[in-house]
Amino acid sequence: MALIITGLEIAYGSCSSLHLLERSIYNGNPCNEKGTHDPNTVAVNAFHDADLDGIPQLGLLSTNPSLLINSANNVFRGSTQIGTIPAESGAIFQAIQLADSWIQENPDRVVSLTISSTIGTGSMLLAHPSRNIPAYAQIEFQSDQAVNEPLLTSPIGYLELSQGLSKINQAEFDILGDMFEPGERFPETALGSIYPHVSDESGLAGLIHASLLISRKVIPRSSQGLSKDISSSVEKHPFYIPQQTRPWLDQGNGFQRLAILIQMENISNKRNYLILREPGIPKPLPKVQPYLSGKEPILIPLWGKSAREFQQQIQVLEADLKTPVPVKQLAKDVYAKFSSARQPGFVCTFMGSNQEDFLKEITHAKKGIP
Repeated sequence: MALIITGLEIAYGSCSSLHLLERSIYNGNPCNEKGTHDPNTVAVNAFHDADLDGIPQLGLLSTNPSLLINSANNVFRGSTQIGTIPAESGAIFQAIQLADSWIQENPDRVVSLTISSTIGTGSMLLAHPSRNIPAYAQIEFQSDQAVNEPLLTSPIGYLELSQGLSKINQAEFDILGDMFEPGERFPETALGSIYPHVSDESGLAGLIHASLLISRKVIPRSSQGLSKDISSSVEKHPFYIPQQTRPWLDQGNGFQRLAILIQMENISNKRNYLILREPGIPKPLPKVQPYLSGKEPILIPLWGKSAREFQQQIQVLEADLKTPVPVKQLAKDVYAKFSSARQPGFVCTFMGSNQEDFLKEITHAKKGIP
């Protein structure tokens, strides 16, 4: 199996877009149930997010394919209905299998996968890696058997549990421990789940979440822990539960970020999972802005090719901060210069909310940057 996720969009309650979902996860807030959503709009936005060249042979996998084909928007007219996917537990694994079978027959094909339920709609566009287009992540392997070792050339950095951490019992946790034996292949794996934010039983939200983490290079803070009776078992296995969101740093030597989406079934101990890795051509990151509306921190970048250049920039910034110019305007002016700089060299970013914050950052930078 080899598929790339090249387009995404969601509308889960108050998280009516991919951007709002990311903000919700970062702030640790659930997507509340308030909010309306149109499955067709979500699917169309995911299609446009892929930014495909030309009109592909398009297949539809959806909880209601006829709704998409018969909609006022003509994006899906003439598409092939591959199948109907009910919004039931673990539906994402069946959907990925169907999409893969259809695309492998003809690598030029593209599949629009959309699952709608009472909580909202998620949609993604799936294509063959040979298309060489930007993607959020690549789905590399799926099985209901044990993990195929040759496919795991890099450590698994993140494990997405499709139905949350708190629902796992001791027997299931021990099975995970057997799959992730300590060693060089699995030195440390973060446990997490989008389920506390979006209670999607199908697993599509979990797949979108894991794909975003690979694309954004982030390990998220977990808003949910294991049940008390098994939380003491974490230290026996190469797992940890992140207490804060942090960068998913490159380890060098051909390192690739890998994540697994997994669903445990207690009765049969059957393991359904998808392995995701960084794609050959990554999706461009959202455009950085020096500040957003609301109470978010302000960002001021500094850059230089030597410690001396940095020191000069720090002196200029320190002087500017002591003028009457508002900090937001100063950040905007500095970022405009940074955006036009050719080969800026080393870059650091100061983060704060007011003049006092940035003067403190400068004090630390004078010591730390050299």
